[in-house]
Amino acid sequence: EAQTAILELHSKIDGIKSKAEESERMVLEICRDIQSLDHAKRNLQTTITALKRLHMLLTAVEQLSATAGEKQYREAANLLDAVRQLLTHFEPYAAIPKIAELQATVAAVSTTLEREIFDAFVAIGHLADSVADASIVSDGAGGSLGSLSDACLVVDALGAHARRKQVEAFCAQQLAPYAKLFPRGQDVASLDQVERRFVWFR
Repeated sequence: EAQTAILELHSKIDGIKSKAEESERMVLEICRDIQSLDHAKRNLQTTITALKRLHMLLTAVEQLSATAGEKQYREAANLLDAVRQLLTHFEPYAAIPKIAELQATVAAVSTTLEREIFDAFVAIGHLADSVADASIVSDGAGGSLGSLSDACLVVDALGAHARRKQVEAFCAQQLAPYAKLFPRGQDVASLDQVERRFVWFR
């Protein structure tokens, strides 16, 4: 009887063991399915986010082109900042034709804006020789640049290179009469003429 009981117990233990192994297999399959669903969800979320950003980028580039064409420089400066931030998300995809096209469009608009702002500052002329109000400047195309501060916003949005180039060009333009009045190596450029030179600066 004891041996029979042991055999029954042994068969029951074997049955429990096989059921446990089967349960373990089922759990592993369920976990594998959950992991694949997690990966799919993550990929789907990444794709949706990328598509939203792409849509925002397309809209922003269109608006940037329109505002730059209409010489609305304050809005163009804001849009330029937004477009640059959005483009950073697509740097790994620069080889894709649509992204490359958008980057080329932004670069072309940026170049046009830089040239227009440069021309607007050149149009001011020498402030030392003028009593005109420099806050309103003709853009040379029959329109008007409402405020030079808007132009400065665009220069800031274009980045450090454009800012440095603009400041150097503007300073050189404004100091051109000074260089003519007080050329280097002449008596008028000597130390005893310092007071005369500062009168000009004032």
